[in-house]
Amino acid sequence: MQLAEAGAIVTLVEALVLIGYAVWVGNFSAMAGTSEGLALLTRGALSLMFWAGVVILALLLPLTLDLFNLRRKISKKPVMYASILASLSVLLGGFILRLVVTLGGQL
Repeated sequence: MQLAEAGAIVTLVEALVLIGYAVWVGNFSAMAGTSEGLALLTRGALSLMFWAGVVILALLLPLTLDLFNLRRKISKKPVMYASILASLSVLLGGFILRLVVTLGGQL
């Protein structure tokens, strides 16, 4: 298994876990304020950081780079740079996810 293939699979699993968690929090959680917190992340004051930082930066950009790498749409020399960019975007997006969840819990 190549690094790009593993990266794409892990990114898809991460997206599914995030979607599953959002569905659970929005519909089945008995804790007070969870639906409001989810609304704050997806439609409220933190929505720009969530959609741009988590969804685009941490999920879509690495997945796109990994899929291009798998299909060899980029030449071999920039593959290293694409892998580095994908890895850094996942790390930065993960930090933003922690930030918006923490801030959402305090608002």
